[in-house]
Amino acid sequence: MFFKKIFGKNFKHYKEKGDKYLEEERYADARHEYLEALGRLDDCDDPAEAKMQVLRQLAVTGDKLALLNITEAGFALTVGDAVKAGDHLRLAKELAENPEILQQAARLEMRLEQSAPPPVAAPAKGHSCGGCGSSPAEGGCETAGEADQLVAEDRYAFLLHTLPESLRVRYSAMGDRFAAAYLAAHEGKEQEGLALYQELSREDQNNDILLYETAIIYFKHGDLPRCEQLLRKALELNPVNELCCLAIVQLLVETGRALESIKLLEHMIAEKIMGGQAVLSLGDVLILLGDESRAMETLLPALKMPGMAKAAAERLIPLLEKQNRRDEAAYLFKTHMKGCC
Repeated sequence: MFFKKIFGKNFKHYKEKGDKYLEEERYADARHEYLEALGRLDDCDDPAEAKMQVLRQLAVTGDKLALLNITEAGFALTVGDAVKAGDHLRLAKELAENPEILQQAARLEMRLEQSAPPPVAAPAKGHSCGGCGSSPAEGGCETAGEADQLVAEDRYAFLLHTLPESLRVRYSAMGDRFAAAYLAAHEGKEQEGLALYQELSREDQNNDILLYETAIIYFKHGDLPRCEQLLRKALELNPVNELCCLAIVQLLVETGRALESIKLLEHMIAEKIMGGQAVLSLGDVLILLGDESRAMETLLPALKMPGMAKAAAERLIPLLEKQNRRDEAAYLFKTHMKGCC
C-alpha cells in the first residue's frame, strides 16, 4: 500500500496531467485526465475542495470544447451539411457550462432549423466537375483566391459568434485589417496579430477593442504589467466592455489580488454586465478567499437564473458537503447535475 501511494497514479498525478494538457490547449485530453482525477478523491486530504477544483477545470474544458464544436457546426452549416452541424451542436450543448456559450449554440441551432438544403445545380453539358475546364464566367467555378477569402471570412464570422452580443456588432464593424489581425491572433500567429494590432492602434489610440485584444496577447506571453496597463486604459474608455471586465478579474486573481476583484464583480452584477457569469465569478473568488458563507449567499440566487443553475450547483455542492449538509447537496445534484460526474 505504501509503494502504491508513492508510485501509483493518484489524484495528484491525473490533476497535474490535466493541468498540463489544459495549458497546452489539449482540451479533450485534459478533460479525460480530470475525469480520472475525480475517481481518486480518496487520495486527497480535502476531497471536497479537490472535487471543486476539478469540477471548475472540467467546466473550463467543456466550454473550450463547446466553442470548437460551435465553430465546426458553423462551417458544416455553411457547406450545407446539416447532419454534421447538428452533431456538433449537440456536443456543444452537452459540454458547455457558460450560459453565453449555450446561447450561441441555441442561436446557431435556430439557424440550422430555419435553413433549407441548397438546390443542387446540374453540371453543364460537356464539362467535367473535377476538371473545372471552363472559365469562371462560363462554368461558375470559384478561383482558389476567392475560395480562400470565403473561408477566412467564414472563420472570422464564426469566431465572432463566441463574443457577447453587445460586442459582436462592434467587432464586425472594425474592418478587414482588424479581421486579419484577429484571425492571426486567434489561430496561433500571435506575433503577426500583435504587429497588425499595433499598426491599427497607431491610427486609433483610444479604441477599447484594440487595447483589449492587444492586452490578451501580452497576457499569454506573460507580460502581465503591460497587459494590465492596456486593460485598465480600455476600461477607462468603455467601463461596460464585458471582456475587459472579466479579463481584469482574471488578471487580479492570477496575480494574487483576488480581493481587489470583488468590487469590480459587484459593479458588474449591479450594472448587469454579464450578470450571471459575474455572479459565478464572484462566488469563485469568495471560495478562493475562504469566505464560504458569503460565497453560498452569492451563489444560491444563481440557481434560479436561466442557464446558471448547473454551474451554481457545481460550486454549491462541495460547500454543502463540507458543512455536512448532505441531503441538500444530494438534492442539488439530483435536480441540476443530471448525472454529471
